[in-house]
Amino acid sequence: MRNILIGLSLVGGCLLTGCSGDRASVSGRLLGNDNRMVYLEQVLPGSQEIVDSVATDDKGYFSLKVTLPDGQPTIYNLLCRQERIPLLLSPGEKVKVHTVGSLSRNYTVEGSEGSQEMKRLGEIFSQGTDALDSLFNLYAVADDGSRQDLYRDYINTYYKLKREHIEFIILNSNSLSAVYALYQRLPNDDLFNGTNDLIYYRLVADSTSKYFPSSPYVAALQKEVEAMESQMRLVQMFEEKLGEDGQGYPDFEMKDMYDNAHRLSSLMGKVVLLDFWTVTSADNRLLNAELKDIYAKYKDSGFEIYQVSVDRTKSDWVLAVQDQRLPWISVNDFRGSSSLPVTLFNVQQVPSNFIIDRDGEIAGRDLYGENLERKIKELL
Repeated sequence: MRNILIGLSLVGGCLLTGCSGDRASVSGRLLGNDNRMVYLEQVLPGSQEIVDSVATDDKGYFSLKVTLPDGQPTIYNLLCRQERIPLLLSPGEKVKVHTVGSLSRNYTVEGSEGSQEMKRLGEIFSQGTDALDSLFNLYAVADDGSRQDLYRDYINTYYKLKREHIEFIILNSNSLSAVYALYQRLPNDDLFNGTNDLIYYRLVADSTSKYFPSSPYVAALQKEVEAMESQMRLVQMFEEKLGEDGQGYPDFEMKDMYDNAHRLSSLMGKVVLLDFWTVTSADNRLLNAELKDIYAKYKDSGFEIYQVSVDRTKSDWVLAVQDQRLPWISVNDFRGSSSLPVTLFNVQQVPSNFIIDRDGEIAGRDLYGENLERKIKELL
């Protein structure tokens, strides 16, 4: 369900012709957007559709109406000048929206509890992403002495944003706004990542199914939860098979930019960080800068990094490796999410990593910052 909600790559729609349900209205004033077209975009799993549109008058006032499919609470986007306001409309609601200047950041909404929840979520997300952007910009121009502290601040801010989303989901788990919250995205990164956060997907699916048993959003979420659980069972079976064979991890071989082959098991006897990454991630420079500091400290003590790129474009990957002067083993087969090690290690998102001890046993997963360094020192 990675494509369940817009703003999270989720699109939807239902043509008015043939759709049943109750009506809702959206009206108000978009100050500073006089004589502009306003659109109401209906968002359902799998498709999207503009269901109403109107031009604001010379003072910015507008009025739109919509028929909710099957009388179910439904997610919409109010669109104007390439900005959007997410709305969660229920049957019979008469929603008032007022904005000044920026459509998405300076608006009020009345007459819809669900839409007010969406606004609260948007405020949490905007504050968090603004803070992350500021730290990233500071990091880009900082000297080496300041970068470690900025990186820690960035990671702490990231997890603070995720904790705030978790709190929102728990407090609103009986609302479809919690489904929307599950699919909020940072640039090139999901806040909630598949099986690693299955508990939250299951919580929302179980709770919303009691209140909205016929909702298409709930049906799609339940389907994804079932897929995650099935995948976890397969992974568990695979891990049990590894244990029977006396192997600590699945082995594979990949080539670096010079066409030299590197087999993971050739590093047996060392503490190895198996790291999955992509040059398209906004965090890749921050994470690699941290790894370079750790690598410099421990490489002479028996520590090695085996870094697998999931990028499909060779030139982008090679340029990133050279530009960042990555000193460890860097490999790629340019198959993206279909890459063999991605499948073998059940990697659901990047960045992701595994720490392997000297005996070839997986001793940790997705460790970063101080937690990663602490584990390396423990294993060396």
